[in-house]
Amino acid sequence: MVTTPPKSPVSNAAVRDKGANPAREDALIRVGPMGQIPAVLWTLGIDPEPIFSDIGYTLEQFKDPDFRISYKKNGQLLARCAVESGCEHFGLLTGQSASPSQLGPAGYLLRSAPNVASALEDLLQNLDLHDEGGSITLSTSNGITLLGYTVHQPEVEGIDQIYDLAIALGCNIMRTLCGPAWIPTEITLARKKPRNTRPYKNFFKTPVRFNADESTIVFPGRWLDHAIASADEFLHQHIEKEANTLHRLKQRRFLDRIPEVLHQGLLRQQFSAREISLQLKVNERTLHRRLKAAGTTYRNELDKVRLALSRNLLTNTDLTIAEIADTLAYKGPSAFIRAFRRWQGEPPQSWRQQQIRKSTRP
Repeated sequence: MVTTPPKSPVSNAAVRDKGANPAREDALIRVGPMGQIPAVLWTLGIDPEPIFSDIGYTLEQFKDPDFRISYKKNGQLLARCAVESGCEHFGLLTGQSASPSQLGPAGYLLRSAPNVASALEDLLQNLDLHDEGGSITLSTSNGITLLGYTVHQPEVEGIDQIYDLAIALGCNIMRTLCGPAWIPTEITLARKKPRNTRPYKNFFKTPVRFNADESTIVFPGRWLDHAIASADEFLHQHIEKEANTLHRLKQRRFLDRIPEVLHQGLLRQQFSAREISLQLKVNERTLHRRLKAAGTTYRNELDKVRLALSRNLLTNTDLTIAEIADTLAYKGPSAFIRAFRRWQGEPPQSWRQQQIRKSTRP
């Protein structure tokens, strides 16, 4: 097993108060790779129709990769599938049968890019055209690259399945771009260790570390220079124009981006107001002014993201309170405990035990 490199800048939840951003509650995601779910269920001997009906969707809707569904309902669907099938690695099975093209414009850009670095940058910049509830993280330090996926939509079920699916798809992307010679150095998953880890070893073919603070694919940075066999300059330019048009049509609000950028910055320990304003391409004064006009502050927004991430890690991993405090960039466990008690009205360990009791109720 390798030692994960120091956290570095990315190349590129909600606290109980009235300042929460309502737009984040309605994040959408294209069906894309989730179109594989019915086939995976049939393979496991499960009729998918009752499950889809209970969640509020039809099998016909999932035949259209461009059909958009609620990010939260997508999490509910994956969680329900895992329970009904008794398969803890349902998300892994879904992700390992998915392809980059199912990501829409972001996936098409990947295949036509000149090299892996350009392709991953395209993915980072355009994934929001496919997925509004999560985002790509990308960093390189000491010759080691981390390609990751993080959920920034608050209060999502089935995060373990979402991360399994995303990282499996990420490996398929890298294998498509680099060919069979590419092998990850390590996989980290921000989820509890399942009872059966063999399916993970069989698919990833490398050490897998569970209970991580991030879900990432770790590989040698030299692969970023790898030329892509399907590179096509003119096709890439055409798709890039289409993606830019879609972004303009989408007209994503400035405030909608703050939770995503803060989440990534927090995980990289690069989350000061100045660093976040640079990511948002505004000066720090403008950031504070826009937040004030929206009735919130930088500190409030940071607290929202910290609470969302802490709840995810308390629920979905076995990380200790001290490890979670470190991930959230607190000076020590006591500072995190005080903050969590202020947000939730109880210490994090008590809240975690309460969630465990809820999940084991018949």
